[in-house]
Amino acid sequence: VTASDASESGGGLTASYRLSGWGSRLVRALDRNPDWFFSGRSPPQTGGEGEILGVGAFDGISAMQVALEILGAPVAGFLSMECSSPARRVVQHHFPTTQHLSLTQEFNETKARELALKYPRVQLVILGGGPPCQGVSSLNAGRKGAWVDPRSSQYAEMGRIRDLLVKHFPWAKVFALMESVKGMD
Repeated sequence: VTASDASESGGGLTASYRLSGWGSRLVRALDRNPDWFFSGRSPPQTGGEGEILGVGAFDGISAMQVALEILGAPVAGFLSMECSSPARRVVQHHFPTTQHLSLTQEFNETKARELALKYPRVQLVILGGGPPCQGVSSLNAGRKGAWVDPRSSQYAEMGRIRDLLVKHFPWAKVFALMESVKGMD
């Protein structure tokens, strides 16, 4: 079951009748260690060869960090950018070593350089994010579109952040993943 907050005056809800392949993998991971999510464990801060640096823009409760843990990925560190203080508290509780910025706009040349100096041996940087979608969702009858709505226009931050990561991590592969709503204007 999923629910969406994309509407100004309601929401969307959908249910499925079976698990996807990824959903089945999650269930198997939870069967092996049902307390993993509530353990408060954090990714190692070793900065060793072959490790991953995760960067979550519009990070919410850090679903990408949860996915990396389920997959057993060798995460050297994680930077979360999220303006919601309740969401940041959830991340701080479950992943106490995560670095935080309140706004994506705070990620600049200086922050990118500091991150590169802290993690000089990572081989992969994954930038993931889901910019606010209320202004582009078909669930919102008054949607203004990504160019006009101040929330949804933040999608442009993803390209800026990716470019800074590519510039300051020239030795690593940098991948960017972005999600949004199907009915995007």
